[in-house]
Amino acid sequence: MRLSARSSLAFLIGTAVIPPASPAQSGPAVADFRSADSLALERTPCLGRCPVYRVILARSGHVRLEPGINRGYPDYATVPAPVRFDSIAPAQFEQLISAALAIRFDTLPPSIQAVSALCDTAYTDASTAIVTIWMPDASKSVRHYRGCKRSPKNLRRFEDYIDEITGAGAHMRPRRPPSPPSPHN
Repeated sequence: MRLSARSSLAFLIGTAVIPPASPAQSGPAVADFRSADSLALERTPCLGRCPVYRVILARSGHVRLEPGINRGYPDYATVPAPVRFDSIAPAQFEQLISAALAIRFDTLPPSIQAVSALCDTAYTDASTAIVTIWMPDASKSVRHYRGCKRSPKNLRRFEDYIDEITGAGAHMRPRRPPSPPSPHN
């Protein structure tokens, strides 16, 4: 959709040190990610103008975009937009799986906010991004409260990379309410 198969993943490498998860928190083995059949990114409401949606990508390239409602900002519509369907090249799905491997997604804890080394201080009113990767016999999800000051930068970039490849973020930017007329015109 948005990026060519030659797009670089270099922005993901070397951007943050991710402490390994404890064995009880570890995700599936690396080999399992290579067999992933789908992944999803969900962005939850914030107190402000942030997009709310869930985008699901299949290995085949099918994309399903499910808009949500940001009830934290009442000027926006109270009824979500219809579900959209699109597609990406299957090679782009492979790029996302390669990016997940590059950032060691399998070693991340299920909740970034629950690990004090990753979220000792948090801003309020931020949204949460939830990334899930499904394999034939397992799944791995990471819940990332985006207000965590010390959360892994490469995880944030991975979430944004999913948006970039699918175009989801651009489709879901909230409409700004009309500005009142200026009394000076």
